[in-house]
Amino acid sequence: MKDLLKSTVKIGSTEIALIIVGVLKNKYLAVTVGPEGYGLFSILDSFFGFFLIFAGGWLSTPVMRYVSDYRSRDKQNEVRQILNFAFSITLFTSLFFISVFFIFSDFIINTFIDRDVSFQYYALFAASFLGTSLNSIMQAYFQGMLMVNETIYRKIVLRLFDVISAVVLVLLFGLTGFFINVLVIAFFGLFIFLYKSNENRPKIAWPDFKNELYKKVMHFGSLNLFIGIFNLISIHLQRIIVVRFLDMLSLGLYRAASTFTNYLALVGTSMQFMFNAKASEAISVDERNKRLNDYIKVIVLSSILLFVPGILFSDTVIHTLYSKKFLQLGPILYVFIIAQYLLNIQLGIQANIVGLERFKIYTIVTLIAYSLVITIPYFFLKKYGIKILGYTLIITSIEQTFVLSLYLYLKEKVYFNKYSLLIIFIGLVLMLGSVFFVNTRIYYRLFFYILSLVVFYFLITKRDKEQILVFVNTKLKKK
Repeated sequence: MKDLLKSTVKIGSTEIALIIVGVLKNKYLAVTVGPEGYGLFSILDSFFGFFLIFAGGWLSTPVMRYVSDYRSRDKQNEVRQILNFAFSITLFTSLFFISVFFIFSDFIINTFIDRDVSFQYYALFAASFLGTSLNSIMQAYFQGMLMVNETIYRKIVLRLFDVISAVVLVLLFGLTGFFINVLVIAFFGLFIFLYKSNENRPKIAWPDFKNELYKKVMHFGSLNLFIGIFNLISIHLQRIIVVRFLDMLSLGLYRAASTFTNYLALVGTSMQFMFNAKASEAISVDERNKRLNDYIKVIVLSSILLFVPGILFSDTVIHTLYSKKFLQLGPILYVFIIAQYLLNIQLGIQANIVGLERFKIYTIVTLIAYSLVITIPYFFLKKYGIKILGYTLIITSIEQTFVLSLYLYLKEKVYFNKYSLLIIFIGLVLMLGSVFFVNTRIYYRLFFYILSLVVFYFLITKRDKEQILVFVNTKLKKK
């Protein structure tokens, strides 16, 4: 609990400190490029994201999994071998795909993207593919090595540079500058990773595929590749369905909703950096149970603090973060926020499934979820609009959480304790309750949030309050 809380506070406080920077950037871009610009970005991001799984995406989870495992057993030679192998494979495959992107650019744009998409936007995304691919490997390596401070450094420097770069480039080149920034940030982010890698900076070499360690990584990677392909196909088809039944504006609104919920999920993202790596270590069942329930405790309680006001004041949030063009997102934003809440819980279970290498059940459950991502919008999008995309996320999270939780309980004796189940339920009730206050006067909404804070206080156990107090006092004394 101590390590999890420490890393969460470090990374989370960094995200909170930088959240205003991200808000200013999104506000500026929302006014200058609008929903249509976000829609174009979403289409290109989806297309190149599909090929990312073939370059570095399929190896990122295995890198994190096995680097964490060998790091915990103090086998540094194996750690370096995994990094060098994954980095080299990703470099070679990325260069191959970039060549294909440019040689067959006309065919690709007309057939797989959209004829209205400018070649220059496409070319900038294609050029950034190398940096994006290698970034995924380095991020996985940093996570497996639990390089918290180095990750925080990168977040701060990259976020600040991103905002300055985006503002300047959009000011100078308009929408084209928005896409130039994608290229700049991809390679600047990679530069920071390499700079902070110190003595373990990756070395490029042609891999020996007969190496037993590489075979182990490849085996997991192959399964991850299969799942990743299915995932990206489902996402790409979902975007096609949105554009077909609705329009580019709706796609931009969906992208904005996803961006905002990612802001709210900063605590969960911060926790998963440490939690996913720890779940891949060789630990006892009792320790695994303790870590899982500690994760649920922090993720649910933090959600009460952040998600409830996110729902209550959604109109204000949308107006502040974006522009008046996005206000139609306000009345349905709560669906995406609740979906993010359930997703955070699901990811805690999923981390243990991956850490225990229970890939068969993980594959089956995940493929079912990705199938639902396509089928549900296809039948209901035209009738219910983009709200159905949020409901789809809710349904898939429930499906994965229920099945994987049941499997862990029956096969591994890993489960949510009574306290975890209680606070999950209460957190969900508070979020659903806040939906009924969205359109009321502000003092009613403030009253409900204060009530949520009171509930939050009583949900924290006496022991946890004491631990938090000790942790805070220790930090204050250091300062």
